[in-house]
Amino acid sequence: MADSIRSKPLDSARQDSIMQFRPIEKTTIPGEIIDQIVSMLLTGKVKPGDKLPPERELCESLNVGRSSVREALKALETLGIIRRDIQGTTICAPEDNRYPGLSLAAGNASLEQLFESARIVGMEAAGLAAERASREDIERISKSMGESEDMQKAAAIHLSFHRAMVHAAKNPLLSQMYNMLTALVAQSRQLSAAVQSMGEDERKTFIRDIFSGHRRILRAVESHDPAAAKKAMREHFECMESMALKSEKRGKHGQR
Repeated sequence: MADSIRSKPLDSARQDSIMQFRPIEKTTIPGEIIDQIVSMLLTGKVKPGDKLPPERELCESLNVGRSSVREALKALETLGIIRRDIQGTTICAPEDNRYPGLSLAAGNASLEQLFESARIVGMEAAGLAAERASREDIERISKSMGESEDMQKAAAIHLSFHRAMVHAAKNPLLSQMYNMLTALVAQSRQLSAAVQSMGEDERKTFIRDIFSGHRRILRAVESHDPAAAKKAMREHFECMESMALKSEKRGKHGQR
């Protein structure tokens, strides 16, 4: 982990206005704590080099016990999203890590879990892209698009489109996480097996629906409509997931 990132605590005004944790109704839910911190990262409310409040303050803000906070922070540290030392808990910069924990976790994840993770982050990315995209960003997204009936070429176009889209969100940390998630989905053994279980017509439909989803997302980003962009991204992933899971299930039962 690079030592070049300087830890810089948030000033009180910024911490009061930005780092607003909401109380969690149920205790012992470290996943909820992780969701809140990751959401702050994705929306730029905390940035690389920022320090999280001490455990005691987190417990009070979140209305949870210290064991829940510690479990959540341990998970975030394993993912490489935070660094903990005697100076406190610091948000890592993208170049400080490549989220090795995500790659490790993906090896044991189901296809459904991979799609779910990419969909959640992708919706946030699409919404931000719709808010922030410049004319140049939109041109970049448009140029990344294409069509092909060849699965390998289609996958390359798909990844290129999503990289261009998340670039328009103008959040390097979000780009790092999302590019890794989309690559993990595209390169997963589970998806490869599911595609292999598809008949030729079904595979063509699968590819055609992917490109159709790209066009809907682009239209929403061009219109600077965050809600429409999030909806288009959700439907894009749900469509791919539905067909892939159906094919995966059929393949497991030997019904090609």
